[in-house]
Amino acid sequence: MLYHSPYLIDPSSRASEWLKVNLGTDEAPVEVTTQEDERFNLTLELAIRFGKTLLVREVNRIHPILYPVLRRDLLGSGPYKVVQVGEKAVDFNPGFRLFMTTRNTNPDIPPDARAIVSTVNFTTTRYVLLPLSALLQILRR
Repeated sequence: MLYHSPYLIDPSSRASEWLKVNLGTDEAPVEVTTQEDERFNLTLELAIRFGKTLLVREVNRIHPILYPVLRRDLLGSGPYKVVQVGEKAVDFNPGFRLFMTTRNTNPDIPPDARAIVSTVNFTTTRYVLLPLSALLQILRR
């Protein structure tokens, strides 16, 4: 099964907030971290093992530790699968979901990383707003 983790270009952070509110529950809130967090590896391992939803913010480049997770390089046979996270083989829970966001409107994501993520751009530009402003002018008449 082909799976691409969402990579959201989200300058206003509205999509990130929506994810936290709508994908989390009281029993299983969305875990939020950054790649620069000193506990990033541990947070990632626990999210994979326990099938949590993980939101990684401020991803201006994709850390190499994420590549096996993004590619779903699962090892093992039968119902038990593991994925390599750094030096550790971590039990993979199929409930695990990974979302990555950046506020940078022009992130430098190499082609090999672009092939394994689904990029969604939430940037509002003047070009996008022109038809809306024309519609508003018509409606005001």
